[in-house]
Amino acid sequence: MVKHLADLETLLGIKLAHPMVEGLWEEFLKQPTSPWMTKAQLEDCLVRLNLSELPTYEIVQAWDALQEQIDLLFGLSFLRYVIVIGSHPSYWLVKHGPRLENNPISNSMLELLVILSLIPPSLQHHHRRGIRESFANFNLNHLRNYIRNYYQSHQTWGIEPFGWTTYLAALGLLPIGQLQFMHHIFTDPYKVYQHVESKEIKVLCNPGLAINRIGQFTSVNGVNDVTFKTIWEETDETIIAHAVHPKGLVLNQVVHLDRMKWKCIIQSGSPVIDFHIPTGAKYDVDSIKQTFLDAISFFQHHYPEHPYSAFWCVSWLYSPQLPWIISNQSSKILAIQEQGYLCPATPGEKSLFSFVFHTEKPNLEAYQAKTSLEKDVIHFLNRNGKVNAGLFLYFFQDIDQFGQKPYLTSKDEATFQTIQPFVEGKHV
Repeated sequence: MVKHLADLETLLGIKLAHPMVEGLWEEFLKQPTSPWMTKAQLEDCLVRLNLSELPTYEIVQAWDALQEQIDLLFGLSFLRYVIVIGSHPSYWLVKHGPRLENNPISNSMLELLVILSLIPPSLQHHHRRGIRESFANFNLNHLRNYIRNYYQSHQTWGIEPFGWTTYLAALGLLPIGQLQFMHHIFTDPYKVYQHVESKEIKVLCNPGLAINRIGQFTSVNGVNDVTFKTIWEETDETIIAHAVHPKGLVLNQVVHLDRMKWKCIIQSGSPVIDFHIPTGAKYDVDSIKQTFLDAISFFQHHYPEHPYSAFWCVSWLYSPQLPWIISNQSSKILAIQEQGYLCPATPGEKSLFSFVFHTEKPNLEAYQAKTSLEKDVIHFLNRNGKVNAGLFLYFFQDIDQFGQKPYLTSKDEATFQTIQPFVEGKHV
């Protein structure tokens, strides 16, 4: 049996570089010995996924062949533990499945088996929490499509993208109202502070972040200038740091917070509720407010041990440049965006291109715009504008104010107008 993490990494052909993994390894070694995934569990997964038109017997044969590879089974058990038992997919600790040479089981099959092994403990997890089976079925229906698409494209078993399908196999996507929600671990380079009396919110930057001329992270979208780097200084009485402007900019201005009057409510490792906007959702202020209310009730009932205080989402819909792009000032997209506290995020313009143009590299000169959004985006790009995705935060304490722009002041609006997101030179 493998006794050292480094030996296990060598065996699996995986480098698990995150600092959490060493602690998870120690915890895993203390766990009572249990099978990685029984044949009955595998067969139950295949029935639930309804893949009967495909040769699923090959997956069962691969499971049979694995029973002779004890060390590999031990390694797969550890991967499962790292993803869904001792941790959570939102940490992104495992980027892919085993990478083996000269093994009778293909790497793509092993990767699929890793994903399938996440389902049984996740079903047990849902059952313990009293979550309706329809939520599990929702995830498995989506997972089925990814598995089928891979087989039809490659004529062999596998899965991609690995990271996203770990969420689905963990049954982590929860459709509530107009949106889809997930438990998420906050890892962004910020800390959120709340005034103990007024309940005002301020988002502060971690130190050492390189910020460019348009108030975003240096190097995103090729905007490589470094206008300044963020600082963080603490005394017994005061925190001095760069704050995030609530419309998603970091300005070269620091704030001084009295440590007796401000408390940190979100930092790296804090639980937040991630949300996704599915195609066809009713995306207006009233619908999203009610959906947020329903989600708060759901998570507080089924996950009472987590001190959630905010919703979290990274998307082009929360691009800090969107008010410069969308010409219709009564746009529902803008109306929702300005309800949240926005922060810079690392995804660049490709996330918007994929949604608007259905490709990450649109030919703007040849593209025939049909919708107002397409026309607005092309006009913005022709002015050499650069589009960043944004991080949207909305805090439970302010749910009654959704629709009233709770994080914005007239001064914020005026300051925002001075930071034009246009970069000299031809857009490339």
